[in-house]
Amino acid sequence: MIRRLRAKFHYWLNAEDYAPLLEKTLDDLRSDDTDVAIRAADFVLGLFPLLQAPSLRVHYNDIVCAAYKQLVCTNGLVRSKMSELLEMMIALDMQATTELMLFLADEADSMQLAGILTALCKVLRSDMCMKDFPNQQVLSFFEKYLDSRDDNIRSKAIAGALLMDYYFKAASPKPKPEAEEDEP
Repeated sequence: MIRRLRAKFHYWLNAEDYAPLLEKTLDDLRSDDTDVAIRAADFVLGLFPLLQAPSLRVHYNDIVCAAYKQLVCTNGLVRSKMSELLEMMIALDMQATTELMLFLADEADSMQLAGILTALCKVLRSDMCMKDFPNQQVLSFFEKYLDSRDDNIRSKAIAGALLMDYYFKAASPKPKPEAEEDEP
């Protein structure tokens, strides 16, 4: 209820009014203080309808990188908020955000990798339109970690690969059954 009211309120305001505040919030998002980082993540999540404005698109990569950095936090609530933030950013710009996350995953530690895998799995389970989703890249990413020694990463990679398999089967056109010819 509160999120809906907040969303309606943000539509009344001008997106350019939020640019300086969002820049300060990005610094808070990178903070080592968990309370500050959580408040910043909540603020950015609350700006979801407003973030679609062209004037705020320049901050997309900064938000993704800040959330990625915080995935190593020992506080589970911070990691959860950052994963939610990554999921929201994928919803805003599916192609670019997913490709950036896959690029960042090459240098990720296990907690960051688990956060990226979680965000991608959540997106696959959601009802988002997947036409801009880089299917092959994401499937290759999941397959890369199917044999991981880390049980958490391996289980998330298996779940993601199964979701991708389901998505590919649901999205691909069904072959028409050939009409059987009756032999006289």
